Parts: sequence; structure tokens; C-alpha cells
Amino acid sequence: MPCLFRNKSVTIILFVITVLLITGLIPITAYSLVPAGEKKSMNIPGGTAYIDGMSEFSWDLQQKPVELVSNGIKASFKTMWNRNTLYIFAYIFDSEKNKNDTVEIFIGANNPGTFEENLNYKLYFDQRDVQGADYSVTALDDGYIVEAAVTMHKNAVPGDIINFDIRITDADSGAVVSWNDPYNMQVHNPDRLGLATLQKRLNASCALYGTPIIDGEKDDVWDKSMELVTNAWIKGVKGAVAKVKTLWDENSLYVYAQVADEHLSKSSENPWEHDSVEIFIDYNNGKTEDYEFDDAQYRIDFDNVQSFGAGANAERITSAVKVIESGYIVEAAIAFDAVKPVDGILIGFDFIVNDDRNGDGTLDSIVSWNDGTGELYRNTSKFGILKLVDDETMIFTDIYDVAWAQRQIEFLASRGILRAVSGKHFKPMDEITRADFLYFLMNTLNLKADSGDNFSDVYEEDYYYEAVAAAKKLGITTGVGDNTFKPLEGIARQDMMTLTVRALNTAGKVFELADISVIEGYVDFRIISDYAVESIAILVSEGIIQGSGNRLNPLHNLTRAEAAVLLHRIYTEVLYSE
Repeated sequence: MPCLFRNKSVTIILFVITVLLITGLIPITAYSLVPAGEKKSMNIPGGTAYIDGMSEFSWDLQQKPVELVSNGIKASFKTMWNRNTLYIFAYIFDSEKNKNDTVEIFIGANNPGTFEENLNYKLYFDQRDVQGADYSVTALDDGYIVEAAVTMHKNAVPGDIINFDIRITDADSGAVVSWNDPYNMQVHNPDRLGLATLQKRLNASCALYGTPIIDGEKDDVWDKSMELVTNAWIKGVKGAVAKVKTLWDENSLYVYAQVADEHLSKSSENPWEHDSVEIFIDYNNGKTEDYEFDDAQYRIDFDNVQSFGAGANAERITSAVKVIESGYIVEAAIAFDAVKPVDGILIGFDFIVNDDRNGDGTLDSIVSWNDGTGELYRNTSKFGILKLVDDETMIFTDIYDVAWAQRQIEFLASRGILRAVSGKHFKPMDEITRADFLYFLMNTLNLKADSGDNFSDVYEEDYYYEAVAAAKKLGITTGVGDNTFKPLEGIARQDMMTLTVRALNTAGKVFELADISVIEGYVDFRIISDYAVESIAILVSEGIIQGSGNRLNPLHNLTRAEAAVLLHRIYTEVLYSE
């Protein structure tokens, strides 16, 4: 009997300890009673999201969501990263939402084997504040969405490996599910986290609607299409490169490539070692690590000899090649036989140029549009992405590579607030000029004034003339001295914020003075110019401006995409609440 009593006591003690470990009430060490188990691994592509609790194009570009089903919980999640920020988009099926339902994100060391302090972000359904996290929750009939941006230990680069896990808790049932740790004991132990490799951002572009003649000649219809450039070197650091255009219609995807190659060679007996181009297509954009039924690899050399990898055959492709003085032109039509092409769908796409520059039968260089690993022939997750676009309804052709801002740019452009740089090119990653920012800002707030004196370097023929003149008359801007405005210079973030507050005040959106302490925690607070401190504090306090990690970057110039996101926030959250 004493022996039985001791065994029962041990059982009770072990049970209590296990409960305490699971609930996080006692620390978990590497010597936990429950083994950590084998780590899962995943790849996290680069990208940036606009945190509003809604799916957007930047999330559409990423791989299929990771499914979590256990303990009565069903959920899925996607991830992205940029610099020191990790983005999460989680969909949790839950018919009975509770304010204490949580999604937890765990980030360990940037390199496995080093034990930095775990970062643990606990995001609640009722959206209570969490330091280091910007997140939004959207309630749905069958559950809810959590979209979040959380700070990592440091600025990362492609190839870095982080320890990562996500844990979802249903408050009503007490059920818990994690991606990596089946015992849900991650809080105090990095060994409980899986491994995530940070990868480069996928290239994305659009294919406009149009039907060319496949003859190696450049029809006028090609003039409207976006140009892609091969600059991701798989082998070598220089050699033949190509400028590539794409179109689509109800029958085919069309590709036009002008290849710069001064020495054409097909000395090798192997077709893959000829001077040639290769076209890779993943019609359902599955981003799988193996080829599926809809994936294909087409090769065309400078003599228009075709060869094929998995999933491709001669019946699906028509091509024409024209040798020119500086290289050769390839034009091809590839049949849509795995999906129905319609406006808005995404397909996986990549393009390679092979170059035997020395003519010795071996390739000296291989360069692609998106992939830099050389795994395209077997791994469709390495493909870039094309969006099929009906150009009759399209506003700009070059915003698909900044997916995090696409929706905002299209929203404002459809209301006549933004304008192109030229044609249908918005140039989203260019620095926005002082003139363009003021022009966009005045349009957003619908501020006008009778023409008055303008700055000496702003001329009547300038499209921004009236906007700048109105801003001067209304006291929104006083220029930069000597009655000049320097309209074509980039605008620093602190100047942008100062102009924004003045314009909002003029538009009747007057904010109370903010406590300067709201920005004193940013590491670059002390480099803010005195004239801008008050405006920056107001915008941060009102949630209109958000820093990057622990920085405000007041002296950095604003890009056109960043300006669009800011103005969209002002339009929808300050002027007209959606």
C-alpha cells in the first residue's frame, strides 16, 4: 500500500507540473519534461502588408496558407517579412467569438542555436494594445481574421533563419493549436519554435489583354505592355539578358523577348546548353515545391528549336524567332489549357536566358526574371507572378510590384486624386516630389483657393500650379525661402507631416495638441527639426503616421507608394470613415 500511494503521488505531481507548464505558470527550459520534438520548417517570402484586417494583393502573391486543424480548432495563416517586420494573416474559424480569443506569435533568435530572448506577441480578439505589434481584427460570420505586423529582433536579409511559431487559443473551450509545438509550450523555450527561412520578395507584374501575331515582329499591341527585365543571376554575373513583355487573351499567354546576345552558340549536343530562352508557367499559381499538372517548362533557342521540361509539349506552344544584330527576338503563344483566363487571376511565371558566350558547349551564364536559385525546373514556388489585367479597366501598369500599396493607389486614382508620371506608369518606388505630394494632398482634401501669387519656380504651364498657389494662399506652405518652392525635389517625411497637419487644419480637421512624449520613445526623435515636432506628435497620436519599428525616419524622403498609403488613410479614416 505505501508503494501504491507513492506512485499515485508522483502521478498527481506530474499532472500538476504538466498543467503549470502548459499554462506558462512556471518556466520551461531546455530540460522540460516533454521533449521538444522535431522542428517544422517553412519559407517566408518578402513583402509588405497594409494592416487593416483585409486580404489584399500582397497576400494573394504569397504561397498557399498553412492549415492548422487540431483540438477542435480550424485555422490557416500566411506570413511575409520586410526588414525588421514580420507580417501575419490568420483566418480562424470560430462561430462563437470571445474577446479573449488570441493569436500568439513567437519569434526566437535570428540564427538557430543562439538563444536570444523570445519575442512573444499575444493578439486579442478585442484588439487591446500590444507593444511592438500593429494589428487589426475583422469579425466574420464563421470566424475572424487577424492581420498583424510585429517587430523582429533586427533588420533581416534574405537567407536569414528565424525561430518561429504561431499559437491560437479559443477562450470558450480552452482549446489550443500551434504550427510547430504540439504541446503548446513555446513561451519560455526557443527549442519549441520551428524554423523559418526568410526569402526574397517575389517579382510581380501584369499581363495586359491583347492578341499579337506570332511572327517575330513587334506588333503595335506590344507597345502597351509592361516590360520585365532579367537580372536575377543563377550562374555568372554577366552575359546575355532579355527584356520581356507579356499579353493574354481567351486562348493564350503571349511572350515577347528581345535578347541581347552578341555571340550565338549551340555547340553542345544538349538543348539546355544552347543559347536559348526558357518560359516557366504555373497556371494555378500553386507555388508548389514540385511540378503539378498545370506547370510547364518551355525552351526555345535562337534557331527556333523547341525543347520541353515537365508538363510542356509542342502542341501547346507556337513560337517565332528573329536573329538581329545585337541578339535575337523570341515571340511565343502558349495555350491556356489548365485554367480559364479571366481578368484578375494570378499565374506563376518566370523567364530564363541561357548563354554559351565562349561557344565551347557549356553555359557561361544563366539569368532569370525572378528566381536566383536555379530550381525553376522542379520548384514552382520560385516563379514570379503575373496578374492578368483587362487594360480597359486598368489605371496603372506598374503597381503590381508594390502589392502592399496597390489597393490604395487604385482607390485614390479612381477618384482623380493621383496622376501618372507618364502614360500608365505611376512609378510607385520613386521619391515623390514636393510638388506632387502637395498636388495629391490638396486633391485628397479638396482644398482650393482663388489664384494668387505663386512661387517664382512654379510656372503656369505646370499641372500643379493651381494646387501650389492655393496652398500658398491658404498658408499651408511658405516655401523654402526667397519665394521658391523647389517643386521637383524630394520631400522629407518631416516636411510631409508638417504640410499634412496644416492642410488638415485648413480643411476643418483640427486636432488637439499632442503630448510630445508620444514620439520621445523613437530612437531618432532628437533629429526632428523643431518646426516639425508638434505636427509629427499629432499624426502619431492620431494613428495617421506609424513609425518603422522604433524609428520615424524624419529626414528620409517619401516614395510615391508611401504617399498614396498615407493619403488613403487620411481619406478613409479621417475624412470619410469606411
